[in-house]
Amino acid sequence: MWMEKSSSILKQRIRENKFNAVDFEEELLVREELYRTTQHNKLGPEITRKTIEGEYLVVGCNSTDAVSGYIGVLTLSREEHQIRASWLIEGYKEQNGYGLLFGNILCLNFNYESGINEYDGIVAYHFMTNECIGGLWTEQISDTIGYEMGRKLAYVKKDPLDYFGIN
Repeated sequence: MWMEKSSSILKQRIRENKFNAVDFEEELLVREELYRTTQHNKLGPEITRKTIEGEYLVVGCNSTDAVSGYIGVLTLSREEHQIRASWLIEGYKEQNGYGLLFGNILCLNFNYESGINEYDGIVAYHFMTNECIGGLWTEQISDTIGYEMGRKLAYVKKDPLDYFGIN
């Protein structure tokens, strides 16, 4: 499911040529290689609060718009006994959350503001490896479910905001 969902959204972005199709084509190749590598490692590595820290390039699908999807950056960090999360979706939508890691499942409560309203939601990520995650999420304002697939970014080879066409 991880590769199929990631591939679907990235291929749609390539077809739309929204920003820079070459970046999305490169991302698709990186994800295909990561997926092939993951399939050979059936047991998987130990997932810890320390190993999940970092930035992830995520592609997802809003529960209200299953066709075009979105691209964003998820940042995970440790704070005391919690995991802190922040998302930057499409280069400008900020969301923040916190939660905990149980085995290879990360559960987060998140919130964001839109206009004068504040919204809450929950997301559960499954860590297939320390670099490869897949998750489902929902919000208080909707009874539908969105999904998000991500891969951990190496120590910044490239400015993540380049994916949004800002720079």
